[in-house]
Amino acid sequence: MPSEEGAKCFSFLRTRKYSRSDQRRCGLQCTGYGLPATLACEVRAWESRRRRFGCSDCKSRLQGLRDTRQRRRTDALEQGLRSAEQGRMVNPQITWWDGPGDWPNPIPYTGYQDLGLLPDGCAVTEQGISVTVDDAANAVEDTRVPVELVGVFNNFPKWVQNKYTDLGSDMPIANWEEAWLIRAEVEGGETAINLVNEIREHHGLPTVTYLSADDADGIRQMITEERRRSLFLEGRFWSTKIRERLWFPRGYGVTPYSVAYQDGIRMVMPTSEFELNEHLQVSQRGTLCAPEERPNI
Repeated sequence: MPSEEGAKCFSFLRTRKYSRSDQRRCGLQCTGYGLPATLACEVRAWESRRRRFGCSDCKSRLQGLRDTRQRRRTDALEQGLRSAEQGRMVNPQITWWDGPGDWPNPIPYTGYQDLGLLPDGCAVTEQGISVTVDDAANAVEDTRVPVELVGVFNNFPKWVQNKYTDLGSDMPIANWEEAWLIRAEVEGGETAINLVNEIREHHGLPTVTYLSADDADGIRQMITEERRRSLFLEGRFWSTKIRERLWFPRGYGVTPYSVAYQDGIRMVMPTSEFELNEHLQVSQRGTLCAPEERPNI
Protein backbone atom coordinates (compact mmCIF):
# COMPACT_ATOMS: atom_id res chain seq x y z
CA MET A 1 0.00 0.00 0.00
CA PRO A 2 1.36 3.45 -0.78
CA SER A 3 2.16 5.86 1.99
CA GLU A 4 0.12 9.01 2.57
CA GLU A 5 2.53 10.96 0.35
CA GLY A 6 2.31 8.33 -2.33
CA ALA A 7 -1.50 8.45 -2.21
CA LYS A 8 -1.36 12.19 -2.82
CA CYS A 9 0.74 11.57 -5.93
CA PHE A 10 -1.64 8.91 -7.28
CA SER A 11 -4.59 11.23 -6.68
CA PHE A 12 -2.79 14.04 -8.49
CA LEU A 13 -2.05 11.86 -11.51
CA ARG A 14 -5.59 10.48 -11.72
CA THR A 15 -7.01 14.00 -11.97
CA ARG A 16 -4.27 15.11 -14.42
CA LYS A 17 -3.69 18.38 -12.57
CA TYR A 18 -0.48 19.24 -14.35
CA SER A 19 -0.34 22.44 -16.36
CA ARG A 20 -1.42 22.68 -19.97
CA SER A 21 1.90 24.30 -20.80
CA ASP A 22 3.63 21.18 -19.46
CA GLN A 23 1.45 19.03 -21.67
CA ARG A 24 2.18 21.17 -24.72
CA ARG A 25 5.90 21.17 -24.00
CA CYS A 26 6.00 17.41 -23.45
CA GLY A 27 3.98 16.80 -26.58
CA LEU A 28 6.37 18.83 -28.70
CA GLN A 29 9.36 17.07 -27.19
CA CYS A 30 8.07 13.58 -27.83
CA THR A 31 6.25 14.02 -31.14
CA GLY A 32 9.39 13.49 -33.19
CA TYR A 33 9.81 10.05 -31.65
CA GLY A 34 6.20 8.98 -32.08
CA LEU A 35 5.58 8.96 -28.30
CA PRO A 36 2.17 9.70 -26.80
CA ALA A 37 2.17 13.11 -25.14
CA THR A 38 0.40 11.67 -22.10
CA LEU A 39 3.30 9.35 -21.29
CA ALA A 40 5.88 12.12 -21.40
CA CYS A 41 3.62 14.39 -19.37
CA GLU A 42 3.01 11.65 -16.83
CA VAL A 43 6.75 11.40 -16.26
CA ARG A 44 6.98 15.14 -15.78
CA ALA A 45 4.02 15.05 -13.39
CA TRP A 46 5.60 12.32 -11.28
CA GLU A 47 8.85 14.29 -11.15
CA SER A 48 6.97 17.45 -10.15
CA ARG A 49 4.90 15.70 -7.48
CA ARG A 50 7.92 13.87 -6.06
CA ARG A 51 9.72 17.18 -5.59
CA ARG A 52 6.59 18.84 -4.16
CA PHE A 53 5.50 16.13 -1.73
CA GLY A 54 8.88 14.51 -1.09
CA CYS A 55 7.36 11.15 -1.93
CA SER A 56 9.81 8.29 -1.56
CA ASP A 57 7.33 5.62 -2.69
CA CYS A 58 7.05 6.98 -6.22
CA LYS A 59 10.74 6.51 -7.04
CA SER A 60 10.28 3.06 -8.55
CA ARG A 61 7.17 4.15 -10.42
CA LEU A 62 9.01 7.14 -11.85
CA GLN A 63 11.93 4.96 -12.92
CA GLY A 64 9.51 2.56 -14.60
CA LEU A 65 7.91 5.39 -16.53
CA ARG A 66 11.31 6.69 -17.59
CA ASP A 67 12.32 3.23 -18.80
CA THR A 68 9.05 2.92 -20.71
CA ARG A 69 9.55 6.30 -22.33
CA GLN A 70 13.09 5.43 -23.41
CA ARG A 71 12.01 2.03 -24.70
CA ARG A 72 9.19 3.51 -26.76
CA ARG A 73 11.49 6.19 -28.07
CA THR A 74 14.04 3.59 -29.14
CA ASP A 75 11.35 1.37 -30.67
CA ALA A 76 9.91 4.31 -32.59
CA LEU A 77 13.30 5.29 -33.94
CA GLU A 78 14.09 1.71 -34.99
CA GLN A 79 10.70 1.39 -36.65
CA GLY A 80 11.30 4.61 -38.54
CA LEU A 81 14.66 3.38 -39.74
CA ARG A 82 13.14 0.05 -40.82
CA SER A 83 10.38 1.86 -42.71
CA ALA A 84 12.87 4.14 -44.43
CA GLU A 85 15.02 1.16 -45.37
CA GLN A 86 11.94 -0.73 -46.62
CA GLY A 87 11.20 2.15 -48.97
CA ARG A 88 14.74 1.91 -50.37
CA MET A 89 14.74 -1.83 -51.05
CA VAL A 90 15.40 -3.11 -54.57
CA ASN A 91 14.85 -6.60 -55.90
CA PRO A 92 17.76 -8.90 -56.69
CA GLN A 93 17.73 -10.98 -59.85
CA ILE A 94 14.46 -12.91 -60.13
CA THR A 95 15.27 -16.58 -59.62
CA TRP A 96 12.29 -17.59 -57.47
CA TRP A 97 9.39 -17.05 -59.92
CA ASP A 98 6.95 -19.96 -60.22
CA GLY A 99 4.01 -18.04 -61.63
CA PRO A 100 2.41 -17.96 -65.08
CA GLY A 101 4.47 -17.81 -68.23
CA ASP A 102 7.28 -19.86 -69.65
CA TRP A 103 9.99 -17.64 -68.20
CA PRO A 104 13.65 -18.69 -68.05
CA ASN A 105 15.50 -18.77 -64.77
CA PRO A 106 16.78 -16.20 -63.99
CA ILE A 107 14.23 -13.91 -65.61
CA PRO A 108 15.86 -11.51 -68.11
CA TYR A 109 16.26 -7.83 -67.30
CA THR A 110 15.72 -8.21 -63.57
CA GLY A 111 17.90 -7.46 -60.57
CA TYR A 112 19.97 -4.44 -59.64
CA GLN A 113 22.67 -5.91 -57.44
CA ASP A 114 26.37 -5.52 -58.29
CA LEU A 115 25.71 -4.40 -61.86
CA GLY A 116 28.87 -4.07 -63.88
CA LEU A 117 30.30 -3.44 -67.34
CA LEU A 118 32.94 -5.35 -69.24
CA PRO A 119 35.88 -3.43 -70.77
CA ASP A 120 34.20 -3.63 -74.20
CA GLY A 121 31.09 -1.95 -72.78
CA CYS A 122 28.94 -5.08 -72.66
CA ALA A 123 26.23 -4.80 -69.98
CA VAL A 124 23.88 -7.65 -70.92
CA THR A 125 24.15 -11.12 -72.43
CA GLU A 126 22.24 -12.41 -75.44
CA GLN A 127 19.82 -14.02 -72.96
CA GLY A 128 19.02 -10.68 -71.35
CA ILE A 129 21.02 -11.38 -68.19
CA SER A 130 22.80 -8.37 -66.74
CA VAL A 131 26.57 -8.37 -66.39
CA THR A 132 27.70 -8.04 -62.76
CA VAL A 133 31.04 -7.28 -61.18
CA ASP A 134 31.19 -10.94 -60.12
CA ASP A 135 31.03 -12.18 -63.72
CA ALA A 136 34.59 -11.23 -64.60
CA ALA A 137 37.62 -9.93 -62.77
CA ASN A 138 37.91 -7.03 -65.21
CA ALA A 139 34.27 -5.89 -64.93
CA VAL A 140 33.79 -2.41 -63.46
CA GLU A 141 30.96 -1.21 -61.25
CA ASP A 142 28.09 0.65 -62.91
CA THR A 143 27.89 3.78 -60.76
CA ARG A 144 24.48 4.70 -62.19
CA VAL A 145 22.92 1.98 -60.05
CA PRO A 146 24.19 2.55 -56.49
CA VAL A 147 22.93 -0.25 -54.26
CA GLU A 148 24.15 -1.79 -51.03
CA LEU A 149 23.79 -5.20 -49.40
CA VAL A 150 22.47 -4.62 -45.87
CA GLY A 151 21.62 -8.12 -44.70
CA VAL A 152 19.52 -11.21 -45.33
CA PHE A 153 15.73 -11.56 -45.09
CA ASN A 154 13.92 -14.90 -45.49
CA ASN A 155 17.25 -16.36 -46.63
CA PHE A 156 17.41 -13.82 -49.48
CA PRO A 157 19.98 -11.01 -49.70
CA LYS A 158 18.48 -7.64 -48.87
CA TRP A 159 19.60 -4.76 -51.08
CA VAL A 160 18.79 -1.07 -50.72
CA GLN A 161 19.32 1.75 -53.20
CA ASN A 162 21.52 4.74 -52.45
CA LYS A 163 20.39 6.95 -55.33
CA TYR A 164 17.60 8.65 -53.37
CA THR A 165 18.45 8.47 -49.68
CA ASP A 166 16.17 11.15 -48.23
CA LEU A 167 13.31 13.50 -49.06
CA GLY A 168 15.77 16.17 -50.16
CA SER A 169 17.27 14.07 -52.97
CA ASP A 170 16.93 15.57 -56.44
CA MET A 171 14.50 13.63 -58.63
CA PRO A 172 14.52 14.61 -62.32
CA ILE A 173 11.24 15.35 -64.06
CA ALA A 174 12.93 15.14 -67.46
CA ASN A 175 16.19 13.38 -68.26
CA TRP A 176 18.35 14.06 -71.30
CA GLU A 177 19.56 10.46 -71.19
CA GLU A 178 16.03 9.24 -71.87
CA ALA A 179 15.89 11.53 -74.92
CA TRP A 180 19.19 10.06 -76.16
CA LEU A 181 17.85 6.52 -75.71
CA ILE A 182 14.62 7.36 -77.55
CA ARG A 183 16.75 8.63 -80.42
CA ALA A 184 18.83 5.45 -80.25
CA GLU A 185 15.69 3.32 -80.56
CA VAL A 186 14.53 5.32 -83.58
CA GLU A 187 17.87 5.51 -85.40
CA GLY A 188 19.39 2.12 -84.62
CA GLY A 189 22.72 1.02 -86.07
CA GLU A 190 25.89 3.02 -85.54
CA THR A 191 23.93 6.10 -84.41
CA ALA A 192 22.37 4.13 -81.55
CA ILE A 193 25.77 2.91 -80.40
CA ASN A 194 27.20 6.43 -80.54
CA LEU A 195 24.30 7.86 -78.52
CA VAL A 196 24.69 5.20 -75.84
CA ASN A 197 28.42 5.89 -75.75
CA GLU A 198 27.75 9.58 -75.11
CA ILE A 199 25.82 8.55 -71.99
CA ARG A 200 28.60 6.17 -70.96
CA GLU A 201 31.27 8.84 -71.41
CA HIS A 202 29.24 11.28 -69.32
CA HIS A 203 29.36 8.80 -66.42
CA GLY A 204 32.96 7.74 -67.01
CA LEU A 205 31.99 4.18 -67.95
CA PRO A 206 33.34 1.81 -70.65
CA THR A 207 31.96 2.58 -74.10
CA VAL A 208 30.35 0.01 -76.39
CA THR A 209 32.81 -1.61 -78.79
CA TYR A 210 31.49 -5.19 -78.80
CA LEU A 211 28.55 -4.53 -81.15
CA SER A 212 28.44 -4.06 -84.90
CA ALA A 213 26.06 -1.61 -86.54
CA ASP A 214 24.13 -4.39 -88.30
CA ASP A 215 23.42 -6.38 -85.11
CA ALA A 216 19.83 -5.23 -84.64
CA ASP A 217 19.01 -7.70 -81.85
CA GLY A 218 22.16 -6.83 -79.94
CA ILE A 219 21.45 -3.11 -80.23
CA ARG A 220 17.89 -3.61 -79.01
CA GLN A 221 19.15 -5.55 -75.98
CA MET A 222 21.79 -2.90 -75.31
CA ILE A 223 19.18 -0.11 -75.32
CA THR A 224 16.78 -2.05 -73.08
CA GLU A 225 19.48 -2.65 -70.48
CA GLU A 226 20.73 0.91 -70.83
CA ARG A 227 17.25 2.21 -69.98
CA ARG A 228 17.24 0.04 -66.86
CA ARG A 229 20.49 1.51 -65.66
CA SER A 230 20.51 5.11 -66.89
CA LEU A 231 16.93 5.70 -65.71
CA PHE A 232 17.23 3.69 -62.50
CA LEU A 233 14.34 4.48 -60.10
CA GLU A 234 12.99 7.29 -62.26
CA GLY A 235 9.81 5.39 -63.20
CA ARG A 236 10.71 5.39 -66.90
CA PHE A 237 11.59 1.74 -67.44
CA TRP A 238 7.97 0.74 -66.76
CA SER A 239 6.94 1.68 -70.31
CA THR A 240 9.77 -0.42 -71.73
CA LYS A 241 8.62 -3.47 -69.75
CA ILE A 242 5.10 -3.11 -71.14
CA ARG A 243 6.15 -2.38 -74.71
CA GLU A 244 8.77 -5.13 -74.90
CA ARG A 245 6.55 -7.61 -73.03
CA LEU A 246 9.16 -8.14 -70.35
CA TRP A 247 8.37 -9.86 -67.06
CA PHE A 248 5.62 -7.94 -65.28
CA PRO A 249 3.81 -9.89 -62.52
CA ARG A 250 0.10 -9.28 -62.02
CA GLY A 251 -1.79 -10.51 -59.00
CA TYR A 252 0.27 -13.64 -58.43
CA GLY A 253 2.98 -14.52 -55.93
CA VAL A 254 5.09 -12.53 -53.50
CA THR A 255 8.65 -11.24 -53.41
CA PRO A 256 11.22 -12.88 -51.11
CA TYR A 257 10.52 -9.96 -48.76
CA SER A 258 6.85 -11.02 -48.36
CA VAL A 259 5.47 -8.21 -50.53
CA ALA A 260 2.54 -9.40 -52.67
CA TYR A 261 2.39 -8.57 -56.36
CA GLN A 262 -0.85 -6.73 -57.07
CA ASP A 263 -3.11 -6.86 -60.12
CA GLY A 264 -1.88 -4.78 -63.04
CA ILE A 265 -3.97 -1.73 -63.90
CA ARG A 266 -3.98 -0.21 -67.37
CA MET A 267 -3.53 3.50 -67.88
CA VAL A 268 -6.66 5.38 -68.96
CA MET A 269 -6.21 7.12 -72.30
CA PRO A 270 -7.25 10.79 -72.26
CA THR A 271 -10.74 11.61 -73.54
CA SER A 272 -9.16 13.76 -76.25
CA GLU A 273 -7.55 10.66 -77.79
CA PHE A 274 -11.02 9.27 -78.47
CA GLU A 275 -12.54 12.57 -79.52
CA LEU A 276 -9.82 13.26 -82.09
CA ASN A 277 -9.79 9.74 -83.56
CA GLU A 278 -12.81 9.15 -85.79
CA HIS A 279 -12.39 5.39 -85.41
CA LEU A 280 -12.82 5.45 -81.62
CA GLN A 281 -15.66 6.25 -79.25
CA VAL A 282 -15.32 7.42 -75.65
CA SER A 283 -17.60 4.55 -74.62
CA GLN A 284 -14.92 2.09 -75.80
CA ARG A 285 -12.41 3.07 -73.13
CA GLY A 286 -11.21 0.01 -71.22
CA THR A 287 -13.33 -2.47 -73.19
CA LEU A 288 -10.30 -4.36 -74.52
CA CYS A 289 -8.75 -4.82 -71.08
CA ALA A 290 -9.17 -7.98 -69.02
CA PRO A 291 -11.62 -7.37 -66.13
CA GLU A 292 -8.89 -7.53 -63.47
CA GLU A 293 -6.80 -4.99 -65.40
CA ARG A 294 -9.58 -2.63 -66.45
CA PRO A 295 -9.15 0.93 -65.16
CA ASN A 296 -11.87 2.61 -63.15
CA ILE A 297 -13.58 5.15 -65.39
